[in-house]
Amino acid sequence: ETRPMIGLGVELMGPDAIGMGGETMMIPRLSVSLPIWRSANRSRIASAESAVMAAKETASAIRLDLDSGREEAWTRYREASDRVTLYRNRLLPRSIELADLMLAEYSSGTGSAEDVIRARRETLDLQLRLSEAQSDRIRAVILLQSLYPDIP
Repeated sequence: ETRPMIGLGVELMGPDAIGMGGETMMIPRLSVSLPIWRSANRSRIASAESAVMAAKETASAIRLDLDSGREEAWTRYREASDRVTLYRNRLLPRSIELADLMLAEYSSGTGSAEDVIRARRETLDLQLRLSEAQSDRIRAVILLQSLYPDIP
C-alpha cells in the first residue's frame, strides 16, 4: 500500500493460438502500480498553507510599518510647518522690531552697543531656526512624496 508494486505475468493463449512452429503462444505482461502518498500530499498542502499565512503576516507587518511611517511623516510635516509659521509670523518680526528699537536707543545715546549686538544676534538666531524649520519641512515633503507618489 505504501510501496510501488510491480507485477509480471504471462498469458497463455488457448489451444486455438498455436504458432507456426506448433508452440503455444504466450503473451508476457508487465504492470506497475504506484501508490499516492496522501500523507506527503497533506504535508505539502500544510507547508503551502503555512507559507501563505507567513506571507500574510509579513504583508500585514509591512503595511503597519508603512502606515506608521506615513503618520510619522505627516507629523514631521505639521510640526515643521508650525515652526515655520511661528518663526516667520511672530518671533522673527518681533525680534527685528526689538533690534530696530535697540538701534534707535543706541543712536539716541540711551542704549548700549551690547544691547544692539545682543538683539541682532537673537534676530540672526531666529533666522537660522526659521531656515532649519524650512529645511525640515522640505525633507518631510520629500518623504511624503516618496510614501504617497500621487502628491504633487
